[in-house]
Amino acid sequence: MTLAFPEFSTSLVKPSPQPATPPLRYGMLERILAHAAPFPNDTLLFGMGEDGFPLILELNDPGAGTFALIGDRDSGLRNLMRVLLYSLVYLNAPEHAAFYAIGVETLWLDDYIGYAHCLGVERAYYHAARELILHLVSVCEARRAGRHPGPHVVLLLDDFRALLARFDGETQNDLRYLMQAGPAQGIWPIASIHSEDIGHLWYDWQTVWRTRILGHIADERIARKLDVDGLPRAAYLQPGREFGTRVQRRWLRFAIPAFYEHELRA
Repeated sequence: MTLAFPEFSTSLVKPSPQPATPPLRYGMLERILAHAAPFPNDTLLFGMGEDGFPLILELNDPGAGTFALIGDRDSGLRNLMRVLLYSLVYLNAPEHAAFYAIGVETLWLDDYIGYAHCLGVERAYYHAARELILHLVSVCEARRAGRHPGPHVVLLLDDFRALLARFDGETQNDLRYLMQAGPAQGIWPIASIHSEDIGHLWYDWQTVWRTRILGHIADERIARKLDVDGLPRAAYLQPGREFGTRVQRRWLRFAIPAFYEHELRA
């Protein structure tokens, strides 16, 4: 079944400026999840691809590795993370998939704290965030040794550079270990990164980001740097709605169900 979805831009004309990041359309997202079913077990939804198929992450397959969600501040990175969390809750029992989140500011996650799938939301200022990373390192090591079975765990890292600024060197090393070894043990770090921070992170962290998902990046120099073909594809994504990634070496755009305030009034 094909559902109505925000139309993709087919030209190479940069999108016109829009208001601030549009809110997520949860009603449409629920329809997508209901009507695009059945999904495989232990699955997250990213959005709907321009080919008409949902773009999903199968948590049983560690091949995708750690995710870096990269875009401008108005590109809708938090809305994309909301889609991931909503689909995690909608598609999976809490004994099969759960999540932690760490951020400098966490109010945007309040709607998800009450779910059984939520194992914890921590602010980076507090010792608890460092303890959470250390706990997940212990879980990862135990699973490598054949112990500590449990659900797949998604670890959302909101505003990655801001988090690193609040972690000491040991905690950063533990986080690097989780990004490298976690997915194979059912622990999935997903980090959001503002495009202007890439220059500060690139050489130290790019090797641990197995999969990059790009939102709108207005600066074509940064967009080219993040594309394996050196093309500024991210500069032509619609802010707040469209994202792109490599799937089997092919560039795939996908959309999340968001809308702008002027569309609400229409």
